[in-house]
Amino acid sequence: MEHCVVREVREETGVPVTKVSYHSSQPWPFPNSIMLGFNAEASQDTIQVDGHEIEKAQWFSRPELRSALQNGSIVLPTPISIAYRLIEDWFNAAGLGKLSDIVESLQQ
Repeated sequence: MEHCVVREVREETGVPVTKVSYHSSQPWPFPNSIMLGFNAEASQDTIQVDGHEIEKAQWFSRPELRSALQNGSIVLPTPISIAYRLIEDWFNAAGLGKLSDIVESLQQ
């Protein structure tokens, strides 16, 4: 699976990745599928989306993500999704606060 991640990320974004590791999975209803989540390290930061499977991709530092959430320029996936869990685990790993606290404060 890790080789598939390397290939697909490169094909869809032009970004070479290394140190791929499995994160988690989630059932996906289109049709009877499973969504797999992986973490990886990018070897470069230039992104060129393929325009077919991905329309837009962007890098965010943790402070940039916090700011984008607070000013409404980005909306996260629903918290029950694997996409949200991947972002949340990455964000929380730095010890700069919890993503769920930021999301909750925006809903008040």
